[in-house]
Amino acid sequence: MVKNVSTIGTFFKNIGKGNELSERYSALNNIKNTKDRNVIQVLHKIIFDKTENYNFRLETIQIIGKIRSGNSILELFKLIKNENDWNIRLEAVKALGLIKKRHDIVIPFLEKLVNTEKDIYVRRWIPIILSEFGINAFYSLVNLTKSNDYIRKMAIYSLSKINDENNKIRDFLFSEMVKNENLDGKSIIALALYRIEGKGGKGEQILLEMVKNKELSQFEIDFFNYFRNEVTKKKSILDEIRLKDDQLKDTKSNELNVGMVINNIKDDINIRALESIRSIISLGIKENENQEDFGVDNFLDLVKYKEHEQLEFKPTFRGDLNNTQNRDFEFENLKTIVGFLNGIGGVLLIGVDDNGVIIGLDNDYKKLGQKPNSDGFQLMLNQKIKEKIGPKVMLFVKIYIEEINNKEFCIVTVQQSPYPIFFRKNINQKSEFFVRFGNSTEILDIEQYDEYRRTRWPKW
Repeated sequence: MVKNVSTIGTFFKNIGKGNELSERYSALNNIKNTKDRNVIQVLHKIIFDKTENYNFRLETIQIIGKIRSGNSILELFKLIKNENDWNIRLEAVKALGLIKKRHDIVIPFLEKLVNTEKDIYVRRWIPIILSEFGINAFYSLVNLTKSNDYIRKMAIYSLSKINDENNKIRDFLFSEMVKNENLDGKSIIALALYRIEGKGGKGEQILLEMVKNKELSQFEIDFFNYFRNEVTKKKSILDEIRLKDDQLKDTKSNELNVGMVINNIKDDINIRALESIRSIISLGIKENENQEDFGVDNFLDLVKYKEHEQLEFKPTFRGDLNNTQNRDFEFENLKTIVGFLNGIGGVLLIGVDDNGVIIGLDNDYKKLGQKPNSDGFQLMLNQKIKEKIGPKVMLFVKIYIEEINNKEFCIVTVQQSPYPIFFRKNINQKSEFFVRFGNSTEILDIEQYDEYRRTRWPKW
């Protein structure tokens, strides 16, 4: 209880506009588990304050969602109705999905919002947020399957995300399959069925037949492969964990072998980080025809390759290194993350020099003040990304700290963004558009950006 009072006291001390932005972000992130009404009221004031720092408003909305207080629902309704900025409205809609309370009023509100919301991107998200309410949202999502083409597709996709023990959703999709004769309608229903049934089901049979007959677009084929990956991903992670576990059990009587297995686990390091890297980095990137396909079985595999379109090394985030006093490493790292977001995704290694040598993060830790360690580094990097690029990109960015040969380094995995991401070095400078080409991150002018956007995000 004393700790909670202390945390709330620190929150009120640091949350005001007169404090450094980093202190305010820290105050927000330390209050996620509170139920204190006074704290929640302060957060409500921030999200309606249009003079407030824009990214800080977005972050506050996310924190409100994570606190999951039913008292915030009507405030979020009001924000969605009155706010002019589509991104603020979108974060408010997502926060309703995080709170997951009062489905009796939230579900009808969201269903109605599909027809009244003026921004297409916000409308597209509404079926996905409805699916957070589980089977309670079934009839609303069924109603949305009668909407225009894109909302209909998102509603069908969102139905496939819901856990339905009574097979009500599967039965509905089967009935829709019978009614739909056009290929486009048939394919999205088959994709949803495949997501529900997995391998060997009716959905997979239909999709394989459509692939064979060349009836699926490349986009739909990519979605099919994505779902296939999703169906097997949990299994592959569990299989790796079980394998390590079995190795330990089999070698209990042999200390040397146990030690080898434990070292192997340390070298292979974090299974989730590896899964994240594997899901992002494309296979088949080669330096020459004789080289094996690019693959990542452990973290040492990453540093044996040269930098390329999806891999970048940086020796530091903002530490002092010999002969590098004039380099702005913070800007270089953030620019790389933006380049990956606007490109095809990628992996940034911090604490690794240009030759792939792991030099560690000791120089960075020295600059972290009260937390000169890996936790402090992750917190600092997380806040820098939110401040300089925007909190919404954290949906696509994951940060890991790993260790090889007693040297810690940072792995930042970045998924490609579904919309353009702009970045400005300083608050007084104009926003710029960066994208990854080859082994460098390039800035595009207005004409180049417009041409790239039409290719990369044709509907944006």
